[in-house]
Amino acid sequence: MKNNHDDFDKKLEQMPKPSLNDEKKREMHEAITEFSQKYEEKQRRGFFMKRFAASIGGVAIAAVAAFFIITSLNEETLDIVGDEPQPDYDQTEITGDEPNEREEDATDQKKDETGNEKSDDQKQDPDEYVVNPLQKYDVFSDYNLYHPSYLSEAREFYQSENTDYVLAYGHQAHAVTRYELFAVKEDEVTIIRSVVDDADYERIESILHLDNWKEAMIEYLLDEAEPIEETFFTYDEQQSKEEVTVEGQTYMLYPVVIDDEKTFYFKEGEGIWVKFYSDQATIDMYGEEQKVFRINENE
Repeated sequence: MKNNHDDFDKKLEQMPKPSLNDEKKREMHEAITEFSQKYEEKQRRGFFMKRFAASIGGVAIAAVAAFFIITSLNEETLDIVGDEPQPDYDQTEITGDEPNEREEDATDQKKDETGNEKSDDQKQDPDEYVVNPLQKYDVFSDYNLYHPSYLSEAREFYQSENTDYVLAYGHQAHAVTRYELFAVKEDEVTIIRSVVDDADYERIESILHLDNWKEAMIEYLLDEAEPIEETFFTYDEQQSKEEVTVEGQTYMLYPVVIDDEKTFYFKEGEGIWVKFYSDQATIDMYGEEQKVFRINENE
């Protein structure tokens, strides 16, 4: 065994030894260095490419997942929207000739009760379409009518709480107190009872001392006074107002003719304004017709 080693060593010693000068050594060193740098650079490229490929793969997977999710949501939304009823444009026709609702209301207001359109004269005259003439002429407004003699009078009105009657009371010619009971039927007001205090003085005085004497007076008039029927106010839409001059002042008043012997004139919103007496008894006493006119405390 030892001999074999010796032979091998001898052969090695007999082999020619390389002879390298300095330039050759430098070239070999540069070659080895360049090879080493290229190898390291290749290794780094492989590492980064692996990481880049892994990142690209993750992004691609996320994009694919998002695509399927969004597509699924859009399909559900389209299904929901598709269930809503859509207008049928074939059956719906819009034209400029359709009547406007406000125009229809305005047209209806221009028509009277017969269905005919009102004329310009009718539109300008509100008296023909009064809903409640008793309120328009304030029929139960307190008044004080002046006359230098027994025709002067004053009245205050009371609407009964227990009945539909209206009580009036006040002086007559500044001599006695008159109590009157009024009945109202639609557009007509009628005096159905009338007494003066000296006709039943003690009884009337006892009533006046009661706390609720006005209601008691209504009961007394209904039970004890003689029934009468005298027109105080009535309304006719065909009747126009008339000019009436009193003490140099002209008024437009609504006339109510009473038995062709008396005419009561009512002022809109004020009540009775003038009483005109043309009966024979008045003419015999005063020699002519007489006017009893309203004393307006506001003037």
